[in-house]
Amino acid sequence: VKKALQKGWFVELNPLPEDICTEYICTYLSAPMSMVPQPLLKFITKISLGNPLYVRETVDQLLANQHITLIRNRVGEVEAVQYNEDLEEINIANWSQTAMVGSTVCLLESLDPLQAAVLKMSTCFVGPFSLPDLAASSC
Repeated sequence: VKKALQKGWFVELNPLPEDICTEYICTYLSAPMSMVPQPLLKFITKISLGNPLYVRETVDQLLANQHITLIRNRVGEVEAVQYNEDLEEINIANWSQTAMVGSTVCLLESLDPLQAAVLKMSTCFVGPFSLPDLAASSC
């Protein structure tokens, strides 16, 4: 990365804005925006964090696991997009072969033991919490 920065080859990319992410999802599905349900678009945008690779992986996984069904006409054009309305119940952790989940798992596994313990404890709190709350729970 240092060499790329020195030579001017490093390109910093920002997440896609929600409207562009929505357009990208529809393009990837080969479906007009009016055909793709808003809850599905919001779910994919939220899960992917605006990363185009993660958008593609999310759509591919939703299709592969039959959470999304594309109804096509005789010439192969998308006529309807159907989806499982219980999107929040999808176990994304099972998508370990994707860069989206795999890179997160690698990052978590690379944490020092103390950092990992703090992260694990912080997932148990409901609502806002402070460092003293974490310290008290580790006793």
